[in-house]
Amino acid sequence: MSQELLLFAKAFWYGSVLLMIYDILRIFRRCIRHGWLLVAAEDILYWTNGAIYLFAKIYRENSGIVRGYFLLGLLAGMALYHWGVSPGFVKAGSAAAKWFLKLVGIPLKVIKKMIKRLKFWAFRFKLLISVKVSRQKCSKEERYEEKTQTKKKKCRKGSKLPK
Repeated sequence: MSQELLLFAKAFWYGSVLLMIYDILRIFRRCIRHGWLLVAAEDILYWTNGAIYLFAKIYRENSGIVRGYFLLGLLAGMALYHWGVSPGFVKAGSAAAKWFLKLVGIPLKVIKKMIKRLKFWAFRFKLLISVKVSRQKCSKEERYEEKTQTKKKKCRKGSKLPK
């Protein structure tokens, strides 16, 4: 009888732990918005890992034999956690996580602003260089045109081409 009671208590604990991990996932979703596809993928991963976790626990604790009181303990632990601790845990955890993200977000905003200014000045410098280079190209082209025009004028005057 004590073996079954101990297994029931462990199952109760396992159910509570499973829902606490799911609540951490819920807190994460409240802080960072997700699309429906990502939420579905997270749920599939969570429940797959939860099933593997429960299978390992059942196998280790009871040699892989699923007992009714084990399932009842799981459901009781999940239900008691869900209606007792979960609402306060999610509310407090969400508030703490949002506060932390806000605190971390302040330096990130400053860094983003600095990067934006650096990009602005880099673009402006690039534009300045391109204007100077284009002016230099124009002046080289103009010099070349002047040289060719003087050669043409000399060719017209004389019969020989200048070297």
